[in-house]
Amino acid sequence: MSYWVLKRACRTPVLRIGISAYAGREYFILAYKKHFFEKAGIHVKIVEFGSLEDAQQAFEWRQIDGMVCSLVDAMVVRQKAGVVDPKIVLISSFHRQGFACHLMTKTGIRKLSDIRGKRIGVEINSFGGYVLAKALESEGLSLKDVNIVPMDPTAAFTFLKHERVDGVVIYPPFSNQLRKKMDLNSLYSTSSWPKEMQLNVLLMSSKALKFHLPNLRRFVKLWDDLLDLYENNSEYCNHLLALHYSVSDEKAKNLFSAVYPLAIGEQIPLFCSNRYVLDVMGDITDKVLRNSNLQKTDTSEKFDAIFDSSLLRQAAEQ
Repeated sequence: MSYWVLKRACRTPVLRIGISAYAGREYFILAYKKHFFEKAGIHVKIVEFGSLEDAQQAFEWRQIDGMVCSLVDAMVVRQKAGVVDPKIVLISSFHRQGFACHLMTKTGIRKLSDIRGKRIGVEINSFGGYVLAKALESEGLSLKDVNIVPMDPTAAFTFLKHERVDGVVIYPPFSNQLRKKMDLNSLYSTSSWPKEMQLNVLLMSSKALKFHLPNLRRFVKLWDDLLDLYENNSEYCNHLLALHYSVSDEKAKNLFSAVYPLAIGEQIPLFCSNRYVLDVMGDITDKVLRNSNLQKTDTSEKFDAIFDSSLLRQAAEQ
């Protein structure tokens, strides 16, 4: 980094973006490593968390200004006290079929119908809680039919080993690590879910969005260039991520392969008030927000209240 870039960065307020082990963070780390934020004039600090709920809490406590998360987590955060009107400004990716979230149980529990009354470890107010609710619904059950055990996904092996739970809702890389250590059954997965149910988004606080608006617009404009960088130099980008996480280049490649990145043109239809995303939002409200007493009103949140397409459209027009 040049002297003048460093000097300018020191004068510019830091924009703190939270990421977690949940898929979707890879391209933001690449943007940081290859100075895409600097090119847009933003002094960014990437803050890493072990789980989605940890990132949620940091956002709620205003320790971070934005976060890369699932649509479920974005809707949960909007309902939490103290967070003022955050907006989704980018839909970065969705999960590929082979990198699904799973409901995994001990070998004695082989069917979803056997799960009634069992203890299930899950990030209940997060994407995992939605997955569990959908799994139970497929068998005609609800969250009331199981015993919910709040669990950070990093603790899944310990909870199962010491028999604190009978099953867990878990996503990569934790699910892959767990399968290597224990013999478990996958009773349900998100592998067949449509992309609208698996969107990874960039959520920004209204304060940060207002303050950094011109520079965030420049960053969004550079988004397709970031995707082109990976497309044309994948081995080099894999190596950068491998160095960041101290893993092999092959494992870094798998991290990038977990998601399908969305170019600006692919994102624009998802930022329109369309039936598919509205249905998913209504379902999240029913399965997660109301079950956790997080919904403030009796009606589903309006589309435009959470999705801010202005940055995307301005980037596309320039």
